[in-house]
Amino acid sequence: MTERRHITIRKVNPAGGTELTWQGELIDDTESWLKIKARFDLYDRIDLGYVVLERGDRFVEWFFKNRWYTIYEIYANKSTTLKGWYCNITKPVELIKNEVTTVDMALDLWVSPNGAMSVLDESEFGALAISSNDRTAACDAMEDLQRLVRSHQPPFDQLGAVEPA
Repeated sequence: MTERRHITIRKVNPAGGTELTWQGELIDDTESWLKIKARFDLYDRIDLGYVVLERGDRFVEWFFKNRWYTIYEIYANKSTTLKGWYCNITKPVELIKNEVTTVDMALDLWVSPNGAMSVLDESEFGALAISSNDRTAACDAMEDLQRLVRSHQPPFDQLGAVEPA
């Protein structure tokens, strides 16, 4: 088990511009991933259409060092109610001192608690000026994530009946 410490997470676009920064607590650092706990504090309430996020919602975040995605497991504030998983297609991350930088490739996957999946932001991904290798790696990562969901692999082992995509 890793010594818990405060971490800054920086989400950047492929050109290197910072899009979002937040704080979390590192709870595990393995050879292949980081696990961080954080709280949603950007807005009091935001309805994304597929989930409503509210100030204080709890996030358990997995940042992979060898995979092209991150997974955010989201719980309602002050309860054990699982809202679902928001998955970003990203380049593999690296922890340097107390900061994780994640390069967001715009393509996302929402997974509801019953296993229904929605691919998000495909047009934004299509418009990115990235290499063909990066585009292929991102598409492969989306397929890997969907396979994890369908086979109920962690962290998707809490799923109910999985619905087709």
